Amino acid sequence: MTTMGAGLTMLLLGCGSSSGPELINVKGTVTYQSEPIKDGVIKFVPTQDSKAPRRTVVVKDGEYNASDRAALGIGTYKVEILAYIGEPADTKIYPVSDAESEKNRPKPREQILPEKYNEKSELEELIIESGSAPITKNFKLD
Repeated sequence: MTTMGAGLTMLLLGCGSSSGPELINVKGTVTYQSEPIKDGVIKFVPTQDSKAPRRTVVVKDGEYNASDRAALGIGTYKVEILAYIGEPADTKIYPVSDAESEKNRPKPREQILPEKYNEKSELEELIIESGSAPITKNFKLD
């Protein structure tokens, strides 16, 4: 292969560098009053000086994992956590009668955490720095 051919091949294949922003995996646990949050979400909202994208990750049985495409970009994030009880709105029930339907109707889904953990979050900001190893961040809410 000629030098020009090798150069063209390198140009077409790239230099091996990854494209896109640097992403860091973040995982952990979330408890409320010492109990794992069974159904919820954790939101990582970039602060005004941060250009990282917003991420929302499912909390299931007290654990969350922001990895792969949901991993966090470099920046500073406000953290918001929501926890739910009841059934999702898309739950379908096929009743035998109206009386049976009322008796078996699931509780509507309801967010149960105080605003200090979500809308008016008082949780510590999360800072993701370039070159960070994967991060484990646990949240113990009282």
